[in-house]
Amino acid sequence: MSSKDVSTALTCKNKLGESCFWDPRSSSLIWTDIEGKKIPLLGVPGNPVSAMIAFEKFGRYAIDKMNTIFLTDGCSDGNNGKIELLEDNEPNIRWDSAIALAKMGEKTSIPIIENLMDRQYLMTFPELDYKEIDKVIMTAIETSTLIVDSTFEPSLIELAKNDQSLTVRDLAIKALKKSYDRTI
Repeated sequence: MSSKDVSTALTCKNKLGESCFWDPRSSSLIWTDIEGKKIPLLGVPGNPVSAMIAFEKFGRYAIDKMNTIFLTDGCSDGNNGKIELLEDNEPNIRWDSAIALAKMGEKTSIPIIENLMDRQYLMTFPELDYKEIDKVIMTAIETSTLIVDSTFEPSLIELAKNDQSLTVRDLAIKALKKSYDRTI
């Protein structure tokens, strides 16, 4: 294959697939099929491609009870297929997993989403510039409207009143109105 050739690794036909990340422990690309309520995994050559979680039958129990996503096939991490995505050492994996789980209605992601609305927390990551931090905060705000919980309200109020970005302020104001019928 030349450097100009492009090929499809997997035709999965997800209607809404997102929050893609690489898991080095299983040497796999993992993403979320929101509408299909699955977490597919694309392994490296020699590792089968499979839809890992029938979310309603097995995944919800695993996530609720253990803050863990269990992969039933193709995992070679020596950990019986268990991948603790919400507690991963890599922040991007924790963040993407929390957002994906929140989009599936899972409240186990609330503490991570709340952290993603904290500009001071995000500034501790030197690889994030101000524009990227704004994007992360806005994604967290939008995600918070999918799993309405009183935990988010103080953070949204703080952002709506005091954030340095007018765009973030505006989005927080809209989220407060939509989720809590609160006007700032």
